[in-house]
Amino acid sequence: MNEKQKEFVRAVELMDLPNCLSFSRAFTQFAESELPQQIHEGMVKKYLGAKLVGHISRDSTPKLKNYFRSGSLCQCAHASP
Repeated sequence: MNEKQKEFVRAVELMDLPNCLSFSRAFTQFAESELPQQIHEGMVKKYLGAKLVGHISRDSTPKLKNYFRSGSLCQCAHASP
């Protein structure tokens, strides 16, 4: 173990980290409270109000289908070194 790794281990040991059970319980309560969703909704209402926001999602599936159909992947996988 190098010096940086030893420093990291020492730093982690000094931290007061919860055990897995406590963390899991706290995370469950946090998720059930829906706090992030409430914050997001409040920020959208405050900063955007009635403005319409658009977003374009492009699907790359057709491009991948063409790639696999062309045999490019197969040719690479079966190429001899």
